[in-house]
Amino acid sequence: MIKTNLHIELAKARMTRKELSKVTGIRESTISGYANNKYVYIAKDHIDKICRVLNCTPNDLFEYIPDDEE
Repeated sequence: MIKTNLHIELAKARMTRKELSKVTGIRESTISGYANNKYVYIAKDHIDKICRVLNCTPNDLFEYIPDDEE
């Protein structure tokens, strides 16, 4: 399973989901889905926008957890 650490990166940047939404143009409900790991896929352009604003890399945003550790 791949999970996002978006909530961690937002906390590091001292930014809310709403603020990230305004800066990136990504709907707040979409960002909430990403932060809560309730998504089917994440568009590459969203990853790019989020990383630029939060000054992080995709490696910071995502974590791989083997199925046996869930």
